[in-house]
Parts: sequence; C-alpha cells; structure tokens
Amino acid sequence: MRAIRLGMIGETCRWVLLAVSSFWKFLVQPALSPRWWGSGPLRSFASLDVPGAEGDDGVAKQRKSPWPAFKWSADDKYVARLTQGSSISVYELPRMGLLDKTTIKIDGVMDFDWAPATVHREGVKNYEQLFCYWTPEIGSNPAKVGLMSIPSKEIVRTLNLFSVSDVKLHWQSDASFLCVKVDRHSKSKKSQATSLEIFRVKEKGVPVEVVDTIKDTVVNFAWEPKGDRFVIITTTEPAGPTAVAPKTSVAFFCPEKNKGPDGRKDQPRRIMD
Repeated sequence: MRAIRLGMIGETCRWVLLAVSSFWKFLVQPALSPRWWGSGPLRSFASLDVPGAEGDDGVAKQRKSPWPAFKWSADDKYVARLTQGSSISVYELPRMGLLDKTTIKIDGVMDFDWAPATVHREGVKNYEQLFCYWTPEIGSNPAKVGLMSIPSKEIVRTLNLFSVSDVKLHWQSDASFLCVKVDRHSKSKKSQATSLEIFRVKEKGVPVEVVDTIKDTVVNFAWEPKGDRFVIITTTEPAGPTAVAPKTSVAFFCPEKNKGPDGRKDQPRRIMD
C-alpha cells in the first residue's frame, strides 16, 4: 500500500475521491472539472470538462458520472473515459492528447475495461494494450462484446449476444482470460438465466468457451489471483410470495486441461459446490 499527502490550497478539509494509475504515475481527482496530477514531484498538469446532457432549456444538467471517470491502460501510456451510449475517448499520457484526435464511436456502448496486463497474444508480433466493451441490443441488432487493441484501434474479437438484460466484464489478473457474465431474459421477460462467456485472450483467434449450465442467478464472480480457476456465487429466485429465504451457493470452476477430438479445449467444469 502507498500513501500520498495532497495539499489543496483554498479548499476546506473533506473526503475526496481519487483514482490512481497502474504504476502510480498519475492520479485524478473529481472537481468542477476532473483534475490531473503527475508524479515526482506531485503537480497538477491538466483538467478536462465532462459536461452533462443538455436539458430542455439547452443548459447542461449536472449528472452523476460513474467512478472512476477515467481508466488507465496496463502500461500507464493511455487513459480513457466513457461517454455512455456513444463513444470511448482515449488520451495519450502524459500530455493528455486525444489519440488520433478523434473519439472512438461505438453506438450504445454501456461499459468498458482495460486489460490489467499487456497481453502477449499468439501470432501477434506487436503487443498493444487491449480493452473490452459491450453494447446492448438496439432494434434488430444483437448485443455485442468487443475487444479493441490500442493504439491501432483494431477490433481483435467480437461476440454477438441475444436476449440480454445485463453484461459484466471480468478480466483475469494477467489478462490471459476475460469472463463476460451475461444475464439473459426469456421471450416473456418473466425469467432470467446467466451464462459465462470465457475469452481465451492469449490464444490465436481468441476462442470463446461458454458455461451455460448455471440454473440459478449469478450474483458475483471472481477469478483466482494469477490463476485460471474462478468462483461464482448463485442464488435461487423465490417462487411467488413465500417466507422461504432464497438459497445461496458457491461453486468453483477450472478449465479442462485436455483437448477434445476436435482439438478444442472443453468448457470450464464445476469442481466444487
């Protein structure tokens, strides 16, 4: 753990939110405009306006932004922020210049997350930073999960999803795997099911294995630190008005080590409840 003392002249003593980059080179503090600090010695070097959507009177409304408002790449060379529903803006550090002077337009984008490590992908000579993102179903277009490489902005992998209620993105600590937790609804939208889409990021073509045998609602997911196993917490849905408490379970999974007759690895298997 590391501690930094900040002196803020002219400001009253209060708790503030801070977000720190991967190698503790930068931190950002929310204010009327997000304020950027560089390390050694600590100094403020940039601020960015993050306006809200305009109201009926044409004036930008104050809005609650998700925190952290900015997310760093694993190598501290880039930082990005989400404009939900329309784009992701990637900035080059330390100058805070917008990459290629353009935002990355992604219709409907709901969330994104950088890979926590620089991924050495099979068959790729130049290792770039990766981030994943997802978009909901829009009209007749399916929901989508994508992997993008930065700074080239190359789409590395996409996956279409259907009947989606929500998506959560979970990177494994060395970015060998990405789990996309997908909550799906039935056609009547009266019941839900969860599937786990496991991206094998380092392998050629980024194959995806699906765990779709989960009968209950997945309420939490976590990877084993620096490992390939993961754990989920599930709960049952109460059937109508009842005094019986939902049943909560914990299950552990690990990937199969052997390959099947088609040369593909089997899907992760449940090893303990």
